[in-house]
Amino acid sequence: MITPITRKIIFGCIAFVLFSIFAQAGSDKVGPYITARGAALWMQNIDVSGSAFGKKVDFDLSYKPGSGALLGFGYRGLSGLAFEISGGYYTAGFDKASFNVSSGKQDFSTDLNINADLTFIPVNANLAMNVSATKFLDIYAGLGIGATHCDLQVGKYANVSSWELGGEAFAGLNVNFSEAIGLSAGYRLLVFGVESAPVLGHTAEAGIVIRF
Repeated sequence: MITPITRKIIFGCIAFVLFSIFAQAGSDKVGPYITARGAALWMQNIDVSGSAFGKKVDFDLSYKPGSGALLGFGYRGLSGLAFEISGGYYTAGFDKASFNVSSGKQDFSTDLNINADLTFIPVNANLAMNVSATKFLDIYAGLGIGATHCDLQVGKYANVSSWELGGEAFAGLNVNFSEAIGLSAGYRLLVFGVESAPVLGHTAEAGIVIRF
């Protein structure tokens, strides 16, 4: 049976292939490039619902806004299709955990402040398609898969550290000052796990692209 998340992945891959086939890349700059970007990070809240002892239990874990940086090395071909290896460093603190227990007659809820930080380092192999909208403006979109090192620090003593399967999807704009240099701005979705629990991060990023 195809789950909703699997269906979204399939549709995303089909859309990316169609985008790659029908896109007309106008830039003639073929060769290696390097990109460096800073990012603002928003982690997606974790919401869990269940039951215990005949009572409904809701748990919500929220994060504080975080930040990060990314460095990528790639090669762009004549078709506008580029292959890239990227690595990043991101960190975000936990805001609070909310609990709500409902028995149908009486509800109990509380908020707990959490002294914890999540740091993760994604390393991905990416495929991206670049389309020249004008002489000075490129539109790009891509997908990647790889591994993410996660480090969860709770207080001064508890620490969870592991490598997990990860991936990303991204899209944005390059404003080109010349064939060799441009500024980039875009959105990146980061997907990974902490002890196999799925985690999503959303970033708004901006930086520089240098082509050789």
